[in-house]
This record gives sequence, structure tokens and C-alpha cells, in this order.
Amino acid sequence: MLSLHNPMNIKETNRCLSACFLLVLSACEEERSEEQVRITVTCAAATLDVMKSTQCSANATDPDGRPADVGSLSWSSSDGELAGVDSTGRVEARARGTVTIRATAFSTRYDVLPGEATLNVQGLIHSGNITASETWRAADNPHVVRTFLTVAGANAPQLTLEAGVVVRFQPLATLDVGGTETGILSVEGTEASPVLLTSDDPDTASESRSWAGILVNEHSSLRLHHAVIEGVNGNSLGGALYVNGSLLADNVTVRRCLGGAYLLDGGTFAPGSTKLRVNGCGHPLSSRADAVGSIPTDSEFTGNQSNAVFVSGSVKHSQTWPNLGVPYVMRSDLYVMDLQSRPVLTLVPGTEIRMAPDKEVWVDEQGSLVAQGTATRPIRFVAHSSTPSPGFWKGLTFGDAGGSRLEHVSVSHAGPAALTVRQELGAFVTRSEFTHSSGCGLLRALEVTTDFTRAEYGNTFSDNVLGAQCPPRDDPSARPTREADDS
Repeated sequence: MLSLHNPMNIKETNRCLSACFLLVLSACEEERSEEQVRITVTCAAATLDVMKSTQCSANATDPDGRPADVGSLSWSSSDGELAGVDSTGRVEARARGTVTIRATAFSTRYDVLPGEATLNVQGLIHSGNITASETWRAADNPHVVRTFLTVAGANAPQLTLEAGVVVRFQPLATLDVGGTETGILSVEGTEASPVLLTSDDPDTASESRSWAGILVNEHSSLRLHHAVIEGVNGNSLGGALYVNGSLLADNVTVRRCLGGAYLLDGGTFAPGSTKLRVNGCGHPLSSRADAVGSIPTDSEFTGNQSNAVFVSGSVKHSQTWPNLGVPYVMRSDLYVMDLQSRPVLTLVPGTEIRMAPDKEVWVDEQGSLVAQGTATRPIRFVAHSSTPSPGFWKGLTFGDAGGSRLEHVSVSHAGPAALTVRQELGAFVTRSEFTHSSGCGLLRALEVTTDFTRAEYGNTFSDNVLGAQCPPRDDPSARPTREADDS
């Protein structure tokens, strides 16, 4: 038996008590460690583009790796300006940078350690007005245009997109070059690193969810080198390019759109343009007549709903319309005339012009039409219809049109005459055919002495309701009388 009055016994007792305390403390810490739970956060994407989202999830496990129920989670972001997170763990990227997404929980049962995941947000957001020149770089991809972006100013600011840049447009966003002033957009892609301008919504089937294209205003210019433009369905017309200024297109692909390019009142392709490709669109190109000659001759229009170039307006400057392998569809009357410029419109072999209902081709006021095909590649003027009837359109009319020439030309389904000649122009029509007119094949004024039905000219007239040629008239537009057809 120990005696407490013995100093040695007191010391021994203290040592025993201390040992017991340490044993109990160790057991408590061990028990606490067993009750500690850790949260692990996992996000579907570790790198996120601006204005994109990703889903993060969290799970809690005990020290043995078994799932632990910690109740509801609380989500937070280390920087709300870079990324925000909602109560379900859905993260929305807002600006470029690195951000930590954290999940925490409060439990009366466990000691819960919060979980974290690091996200890298990349890209820049653009909107508003660009009034001073700037360059967008591939290192900052993607560049997201949120709404209406204008490049314009008194000093003609230039927006340059370097090779490899990716620009994503939010629904209904538009890039306006020039606005009410002047601007330049220069896209400097290369064959190895083209520039991509696309919809920020991968589903472009709904036009309400797509962007609205690029508008180039008068006195402004657009230079496209090795560029891809896609997913433009957000405008009522759906054109990827609306050009009222100068467009230099060098190896440009337009795809997945309602319409490719629109050359408006002042729009034209700049010299040096080459290899415009449009595919997967409603139609590839709409142009005013006076700009058709600027279309790159090596353009490729394939896989579109309507593979044709739609044309309207007059030709007032001399030019050659290239044979692009697709027809031209005239939506309006085609006038080739101007007393001052004396325009000459030249059509190359194989060209086909489809005329809309009740439209006509009129060459007058010292304008000229030179359409010289070959026996194997005639130039055709036909109705824009799969089931045309005679008189669908109004035919070709020549007035003061010296220098005009028609050779190996085919004209069908016009009326009241396929060909009307109002002034003596000599034997300017040879080896051509005129068929299925609702009136005569040929109608000429009294002063026109050249009879184009003579065998020496090699013209053929067939299936015309009122025959090959009607008697000459003072007014060639007067209603003709029937004459036997030479077919």
C-alpha cells in the first residue's frame, strides 16, 4: 500500500495520472480522426471558355473511402467576376483567369473538410464600339462578340484578326464595319492557320439562336484572307456578308447559313479576290448587276439549297460575267445602258441566265451585249422555272446597241417575242436559236432590214406560237400577227 505522505509515492502517482491522460487523449484524437469527412469536387471541364458553363459535382467520403452523408452542399467561387456558381454546382465563366470552385457542408455528425477544384477561364468578350485600331490575337482565343460590335470612326480604325483567331458570336450579334463613318476589318488567316468566325451556339438550326453576319458599309472595307464564316442564320435574310463597300476575298469559305454574300448598292469584290467557296447555305450569292463582273472566276458554289447567283439591277460599266458553273437568276429587268459610260456586257461560253416572271433584258442607249457561245457551250436565256410556259418572261430587246453580238445563244419561253430589234444593227445574231415564244421568235422595227431568219445566218426558230418572224412594225411592241414557223 502506497503512502501519500511519501514523496516518492506522490511522484509515482503523478506519472500514472499523466500516462492515463495521454492514453485517453490519444483515443479521443483517434476517434475524432475517424469522424472526419472530406469533400472532393470534380468539374466536367478544367478549362472553360468565357460565357460557357460546366457542371461541377461533389462527394463526401470518410477516412476509409466510404460515402458519407453530409446533407446539403454550399457552393462558392473564389472570384465572382471570373466565374459564378449556382446552388447545383453549375459554373458560368465570365472573364479570363484562374478561379477556385469550393463546396462546403455543415454537419453535426462529422468534421467536414471542404473540397475545391481549379478552373482556368480563357477568352475575351467584346461588344460596343471600336474607335481605335486594335488586333485580336490567337493567344486570347476565343473572342466572343456578345451583341452589336461596330468598327468605325473619323480616322478609319482597323480591327485586325491575326492567323488562328477564333471569334464566336452570340445569338443575333452583328459585326458592323464602318457604321455611319469609316472602318476596316482585316482578317489575316493563313492556309495553315485560318481565322474562324462562327456561332457561339453549336446548334444553328434555329435562326433565333444564331448570329446575324458581317455588314460592310459604304466607304469601308473588308479584307478576308483564309477565313471560314459559318452558322449565320440570325437575320431575316440570313446573309453571312452584307457588303456595301469593298470586299477582298482570298480563300474564303462560307458555310451553314441562309445566304452567303450580298453585294448591295456600293458593294463589290476588290481586285485580287479569289476562291470564294459557299456550301451548305440557302443560296451562295446575291449581287447587283453592275458588280457581277467582280465575282472571283474560281468561286465554288456547291451543296446549297439553290446553287445560283441572284442578280438585280442594271449594268452601267463594261464587264465580263464569269461562268461560275451555276446559273444567274435575274430577279429584276436587266438593263445594259448608259449614254456616258457606254457599257459592254460580255457573257462567256456556257453561261446560263434564268429570268424571273415578266422580266426582260433590254440593251439600249449605246450599251452593248456580247454573248458569244460555242456549239457545245451555248449561252442560254431561259425561264426561272422547272415547268415554264411560253411568255414566262419578256425576251431580249435591242435598241441603240451598236457593237452587240449574239452567237450560239439560246432563248426560250419568252414573249411576246424572243428577240426584239428596234434599230438596224447589222447581222449581229448568228447560229442562235429562239424557241417557245408566246408570240414571234423575232420582232423587228420597219427600219431594221436585216432578216435574221435567212439561212445564211444559221439561226433556228421553233415552237413559237406566232411563227419565226412577225412582219416589221413601226412599234415593235405592237401585238404581232401569226406567221408560219420555219421549224
